This record gives sequence, structure tokens and C-alpha cells, in this order.
Amino acid sequence: MGFMTTPRPRRGRPALGAPRLSRDAVVEAALTLIDRDGVAEVEAAHQVADDAVAAGQAKATASSGALVLRGVLGGAVLAATTSFAVSATVSSGSPVVGAVLFPAGITIVILMGMELVTGGFALTPMAAVRGLVPWSAVGRYSLMVVVGHIIGAAAFALLYA
Repeated sequence: MGFMTTPRPRRGRPALGAPRLSRDAVVEAALTLIDRDGVAEVEAAHQVADDAVAAGQAKATASSGALVLRGVLGGAVLAATTSFAVSATVSSGSPVVGAVLFPAGITIVILMGMELVTGGFALTPMAAVRGLVPWSAVGRYSLMVVVGHIIGAAAFALLYA
């Protein structure tokens, strides 16, 4: 039979002699597909990321007292919601009841402007990576809110017991 005379595509690479696309051409083609199919709007995605970074900067630069206070309130409401969801689950005998009620507490915490450390874990490092706040501010935010959560949950536990 002999050797093949036509170039075979190399694994994961274009065939030898195939025209190469620049990075800009690939990005432009992808954006055209996204715009044509209506899957997402790139500008909106950039705006969401910018808003998340701004929120992370605001959280990381908030005063320690405000962070602890909002953390206390968030921890207390979350503890109360957990107790409520567990009580509803036990009373009804259906875990679905508790699973439906628990997100209401998370929603209350968010809508009332209280702090949950999990949101800060997502947002404050984004601001630090962009260089808007130092990493020490990310650590301070986390520490203050966790201390607030512990105080708030402990206060609820004392009142509930």
C-alpha cells in the first residue's frame, strides 16, 4: 500500500497547511453566533461582572462595626429560619416543607441588606483580584462577618432555649 500522500489532521490541531484563524476572528465568530442565537448579550455579561466587582469593593471597604452588626442580624435570621424549617419538617413529616421554607430566610437576609459571609466569599476576592482593595480587606470582611454570624446565632440559641 505505501505511505499516505494526503496530510492527516493531527489530533487537536488543524491539518498541516490548513488556514489558521486569528484569535480575534474566533472571538468575532463566537460573538456573532451568540448575538444571532440570542443566547446571551456580551455587554450584559460584562456589566454583571463589573457590578459584582463594585459590590465586592463596597463590602470590603465597609466599616468593621457595620459588618459585625449586619453579620449578627444575618446570623440570627438564618438561625431562626433554620429552626423554623426544621420544626415545620418535623411537624409535617415531609422534608419538602422545610426545603420550601428555608430559602425564605435567605431571601429575607438578602432583601433586608444583612450580610451572609458566603456572598462575601464570592464578591470580595473579585475586587481584590482587580486591585481595588487589598487582600487584607477581604480577610477583615470575612472575619467580621463570621464573628457577627456566631454572635447572632448564639443570641438566637439563647433566646430559643
